[in-house]
Amino acid sequence: GVFDGHGDEGHKVAHHLQQHLFPKLDSKLRFQKKEDIVSALNETFLELDRELDSSIGNNGGSTAAIVLHRRRSSSSSATVLYFASVGDSLCVLFDKKGGDIIFQTKYDRVHFKEEQDRILGMEGKIHTPPKHPKQARSVAWSVKKGEMVSLAMSRSIGDWEHLGVIAMPHVDVVELPSSERERRGFIVACGSDGIFESRRPEFVVRQLAEYGVNRTAHLIDLATPRNPKAYRDDITLMALQIGN
Repeated sequence: GVFDGHGDEGHKVAHHLQQHLFPKLDSKLRFQKKEDIVSALNETFLELDRELDSSIGNNGGSTAAIVLHRRRSSSSSATVLYFASVGDSLCVLFDKKGGDIIFQTKYDRVHFKEEQDRILGMEGKIHTPPKHPKQARSVAWSVKKGEMVSLAMSRSIGDWEHLGVIAMPHVDVVELPSSERERRGFIVACGSDGIFESRRPEFVVRQLAEYGVNRTAHLIDLATPRNPKAYRDDITLMALQIGN
């Protein structure tokens, strides 16, 4: 998984997620009478959001883009991938041989209509630049800062001052037949917006398909500005090979 913090204490939120999301999820799955991974993922994200306080960091927030790799207990031995995400970090699943994208998680941006409708319906406020509607942002008054703050994401963990910005994740389930898994192989790449806004997902996928998962360090280097004075976003990329 990838957790990319933002705001004054977003790094604390991201660190908390890194330390606690998977143990909390594992605990829920162990004590379920009937395994329901989708419900466990939803509950885990929402509980982690509610747990934030001043000791953890509640002046900011974090993205979360994770993939859970499970194998069905049936004789087919199909591999099932569960994707869960909030924010603008991204996970991409693709064919290792052809580099064809099979699935990618959603970006949570304020300019998407369904996200805007929810934010406004929950009494949140949105600023949309007339000439650049895709740069719409949730805006809210920050008591700690004593000023208005804005957020491009429509879902995150934290960011409580932004009404309508929620921690409920998008959860998607993708099944990979065992025959295809062994014949072709697949790769899952998860990264922050610092990598995918610098290099398109299609480019990242082609590089990893051709050179393998160890190409991540090179791709991070490509996304890093050469000018030391230029803005450098957090840049994170990880890749997992499945089968073949």
